Amino acid sequence: MNTVKIKINPSDFSFEEVKNDEEIRLIAFEYLIPRPVFPPVKRISKLYCVKGDLRPSALKYNLLNFIFCWIGLPFGPVSAYAAFLKNKQGIDFTIDAKFNLKKEDFDNGFVTIDKLEEIFVHPDKSTLKELSKALKKFAHTNGAFEMNPIVGLNIESETPSYFIGIAEADFEKSNQILELIYKYFYKHTKFTIVSLDERSELLDKLKKQGEEITIK
Repeated sequence: MNTVKIKINPSDFSFEEVKNDEEIRLIAFEYLIPRPVFPPVKRISKLYCVKGDLRPSALKYNLLNFIFCWIGLPFGPVSAYAAFLKNKQGIDFTIDAKFNLKKEDFDNGFVTIDKLEEIFVHPDKSTLKELSKALKKFAHTNGAFEMNPIVGLNIESETPSYFIGIAEADFEKSNQILELIYKYFYKHTKFTIVSLDERSELLDKLKKQGEEITIK
């Protein structure tokens, strides 16, 4: 990941409070740039310093998404609802932002993030539900997975994508799994299947930061 600067809305908190108060989180929200016929462009807001309820900070972006989504038919309304569900939890940059936060940057209204420690976040409930359906259907038809899949939304790139980790023994079925997954999702949603038996920093983080999907 390249070094990035992200604007901060301090919400009347001081630098010392943001840096040291464990209850203060730094949260971003998803907003959409609608495009007729094509899926909307997804963007991430400035970081909000939040202690407690996220809804007041998310409200602006949810309203804009729902108001302008109709410009981007047919994908706009569906994408606006998906963003609304994601914004209930927000995109949590707390660990990385606090680790990289310097007073001079804070006073100037931004944080410079040189390296993301957290590169995966859990999928929103709607995505997780549909993905679970697809993977359970695959297991029912093709036999049980060697181990429960682990899924994480990778936030390193400007266009987030979902990584699904499975055992090496199941990896040869990746194309079949993806084919079934895309019966539940639009083609513009990016999924990448990886083997959890390989060794890499990315896979180690997926195992730690992703969410295990129990296949019964």
